[in-house]
Amino acid sequence: MKQLSVLSSLFIIMMLASCNDTQSTIAATSAANEKLPAEPVAAGLETLQQKQAYAKTLYREVTDLINPQSCSSNQDCALVAIGHKPCGGPDEYRVYSKKGSDEGALLAKADLHRALIKTIQSEQKLVGICMVTPKPLTHCAANRCQIDHNASASDI
Repeated sequence: MKQLSVLSSLFIIMMLASCNDTQSTIAATSAANEKLPAEPVAAGLETLQQKQAYAKTLYREVTDLINPQSCSSNQDCALVAIGHKPCGGPDEYRVYSKKGSDEGALLAKADLHRALIKTIQSEQKLVGICMVTPKPLTHCAANRCQIDHNASASDI
């Protein structure tokens, strides 16, 4: 009985210690988040026109990073979601080659563009018709990544 009491005490002490670590982690995370600007994407962009111009620039940069060339199998091909609809989801999908494109830069730039579009839509209180853009399938044909227009990922 004494062993059970000692084990119970150790268990309670360990639980309390882990709760303390969790609380300090939560506090540290909250403090770090308070230092971030509310809208880091739009920081320094004051007018709607500035945000829209930067969104166009980002869109061009995203499309310039897309290279559908250079694939040897379907696994070399992927999709990048571009833009954002007011009801949610991307405006469009574009196919790119993982071998022929700088995937990290492409996805980071697409994320930045999407976040800016969301900010613009939120500030303008835009609404949409809430149609979902189906996510297409891709394939490699003649060493070029292509969208399969006859099927979408929802067909699987």
